[in-house]
This record gives sequence, C-alpha cells and structure tokens, in this order.
Amino acid sequence: MECLRRKRSILTLTDMVESVKSNHELPSDGVVLTFDDGYYDFYTTAYPILKRLKIPCTLFPVTGLLKGSTVKWDDRLAYLLN
Repeated sequence: MECLRRKRSILTLTDMVESVKSNHELPSDGVVLTFDDGYYDFYTTAYPILKRLKIPCTLFPVTGLLKGSTVKWDDRLAYLLN
C-alpha cells in the first residue's frame, strides 16, 4: 500500500465517476482501490493500513448475506475446516 501511494494517484470511486461524467481528464497514474466481500478481516487487516496511510477505498459487501440468504459454499467450507 505504501508503494501504491507513492507511485499512483489514488482516487475515490466517487471522484473517478464524477470526473468521467463531467469529461474531466483523469490522472494517467490514477487508480481506484476496491475490496470485495466486506468480511471482518478487511476491518482487522486492511482497514488499519488504509487508515494509517490515508488511502481511500470502496468496499463492496456481499449483499446476499445482508438480505439473509444462505451462506456462500466457500464460506461454509472455511467454517467447517476452521
């Protein structure tokens, strides 16, 4: 993350979308950092690093789990193995 911060312009997803919508030029070294799933390990592992380095990101939670549907098969397997 430190290397990414030094070598790239890290944009928020909102900033990137607004720039595209308004036809503003994006930085050639621009990146948007996203994380899928939103599991607890994001909060315990990635978030402290991102917060310390002041790196913005977008987190996409597993919406099916929020709606109360069944647990993903790989999560069930991980639970059984652990």
